[in-house]
Amino acid sequence: MVLRTSYVRALILALSLALGGLTSCVSPFVEIEENREAESVRRDEIVQSSLSLLGKENIEKEDGIARNDCSGFVVGVYRSLGYHVELEYHNTQFVADNLYRNLRAKGKVYYGTRPRKADLAFFRSTVENSGNRVTHVGLVADIESDDTIVIVHYSSQGVSLMRMNLQQPHVHRDEAGKVLNDFLRKKAPYMREARLLSGELFFMYGDLYRYITD
Repeated sequence: MVLRTSYVRALILALSLALGGLTSCVSPFVEIEENREAESVRRDEIVQSSLSLLGKENIEKEDGIARNDCSGFVVGVYRSLGYHVELEYHNTQFVADNLYRNLRAKGKVYYGTRPRKADLAFFRSTVENSGNRVTHVGLVADIESDDTIVIVHYSSQGVSLMRMNLQQPHVHRDEAGKVLNDFLRKKAPYMREARLLSGELFFMYGDLYRYITD
């Protein structure tokens, strides 16, 4: 039988009161669980704030958002909620690459595991002549049951949603017609083969939340 978190917490506290001297041994567990729940709530708030901007093109008018670009969007969402996001400048022409390098410098990028809500998704080579650099970034809003990642991002159309499925990165739609990977790049006439879909251009996840809170 699987015990719910609230029941486990109540049981631990009851044992602590009964045993007295063991209180200091179990309290860290309770504190960790409460911190995780609080973080989950804050991550949901960040996601909801990003979703509130869907359809908007000129986000510079929004509180905390300074630029109409992908990096300005995700950083601005955090700043609009009072988070202090301090970034150093790196010698790169792409603002998304600069954001990626800041997170990488603190060990806050990862690959191969499911992302957390409010984490960032970095993409490479979404524009020509980018030298395989990070050129785009979005904010993870949800993970669907088939492992399709829903991402909020800012593009030439403004703030919108895109989907990415790393289990099937080369598939735009499945047999049922559901979009698994949105197009992030247009195919030029001279291209014979090209990576165009979000799953094909994905590079790395980044934990901006813990970058600023750790």
